Amino acid sequence: HIMMPPPPCFAVVLGFFKNSK
Repeated sequence: HIMMPPPPCFAVVLGFFKNSK
């Protein structure tokens, strides 16, 4: 993943990780 415009998939992954923790 590139660090420019955060795609929806990246946001979903981040949310999933936050929910998992």
